Amino acid sequence: MSEFVSSRRNQWVKQLLDAQRGKGDWAEFCFPEGVKLCEEARRADLKIEAVFSAVSLGWDVPEQYGDESTKRFVLSAELFSQISATKSPQGLLLVCAKPQWGEMSDLILTSRRESRDHLSILVLESVQDPGNVGTMLRSAYALGFDACVLCGTSADPYQSKALRAAMGAAFHLPLYVQKESSKIIEWCQSQGISVVAAALNGVSLPDYKRDVRASLWIGNEGRGLSAEVLEQATTRLTIPMPGGAESLNAASAAAILMYRLQEEVL
Repeated sequence: MSEFVSSRRNQWVKQLLDAQRGKGDWAEFCFPEGVKLCEEARRADLKIEAVFSAVSLGWDVPEQYGDESTKRFVLSAELFSQISATKSPQGLLLVCAKPQWGEMSDLILTSRRESRDHLSILVLESVQDPGNVGTMLRSAYALGFDACVLCGTSADPYQSKALRAAMGAAFHLPLYVQKESSKIIEWCQSQGISVVAAALNGVSLPDYKRDVRASLWIGNEGRGLSAEVLEQATTRLTIPMPGGAESLNAASAAAILMYRLQEEVL
């Protein structure tokens, strides 16, 4: 049964607002918002702690999410706009347990495409904008990448802005974390996985011939990849830009590179 709430002083609304600032009992949860993203969270079978919906959606919507232990709240339109992280709220927000991070030692070397031998891994080194992280995950998931590894100071893919940009990809694409780039490179080398580094000066993208097993590395928005990665890379890969721009947005460049790597299996 859902509880109607119209005041910010409600204890569960206060707990949600605290959690959105990284405080309180729900600080380690994620907050998918919007019908599409909430459906993806449900499809991923995430544990749903609470449902907040706007009264305009009706009283039946909260009952569609979670289980017997899930808390459900129907909010006035004004109050929902105050808890929403978007300019045009759709009236639905979940409090969910984050998917469990994987460690590099747990990364299973199997392709999402059963009939293919190719293995494709995206590695994000200190990509700090959550929107860029989410957009790259969405592209990787759409193009059939098998996993993503985040290292350095990369943004949390379960932060609300990243979740919105990923449109559910963060719930389905296997994600792994390893702070040290050197350890990921060592692991790739031990598994026969080439290290393909996005760089300003390297092999022109049209001339690139991928290895069967490849990891594509994307670096920080301002600095690019670390010198360590560039020095140890199997290949440095460059997108030719005949139009004259000096660089591309990191997420745009990543999508172009990912598509090129996957052309043989699309």
